[in-house]
Amino acid sequence: MNDYDIVLKRMIDEFKYEEKLTEKQRNILVAAQKVFYEKGFHAGSTSEIAREANVAEGTIFRHYKNKKELLLSVVFPVLIKMAAPGILKDARKLLSNQEEPLEGILEKLIKNRLQVVKENWPRLKIAFIESQYHPEIKEAMEKYLANEGRMFLEAFLSARVESGEIKNKNVQIMTRTVFSTLAGYIISRHFFEDEGNEEEEIAVIVDILLHGLKITSSKL
Repeated sequence: MNDYDIVLKRMIDEFKYEEKLTEKQRNILVAAQKVFYEKGFHAGSTSEIAREANVAEGTIFRHYKNKKELLLSVVFPVLIKMAAPGILKDARKLLSNQEEPLEGILEKLIKNRLQVVKENWPRLKIAFIESQYHPEIKEAMEKYLANEGRMFLEAFLSARVESGEIKNKNVQIMTRTVFSTLAGYIISRHFFEDEGNEEEEIAVIVDILLHGLKITSSKL
């Protein structure tokens, strides 16, 4: 088991892990989040983090082996949290509702996930940016963000195919298409601080997903 697997294992139960943090460790993680969010991992230095946390730089290395372990300690908990039963229960409830029309479920699902991402955005933004350079973060994002969401969405779409509400196409391809569309919108809205009309945007996205772009003329 390498150093990063050890860090991840230590954080699998995020709430228990956070309960064990000392006040000094909390201050260091809050400071690291601020520095990494504003400057990025490579540009942000441990000396800046130490100043922000009001501790000596050496104190950081008594708690974290190196700057990368500190980065993982900032982003791993939020990725684990995103797959926690408490965070996913609303999405599960929405997708298991067989009575509500498809449009309504998709609209509520997007709004729900927008709120969850908003509440956790600083650490998620760091994770998205640094996943390009750190395979451990990319792997964790795939495991905790993507896989769980795709699994529920695929089950939901399969049920709707069986009920005859949507076309009988390749469910895996449909799942990837819907997932990437919704995830792309949710992330880009926060990433680029989009100030567009949320209600209108969601309605258009759902309409495109369900009906496409092309106008179909009825045969006379």
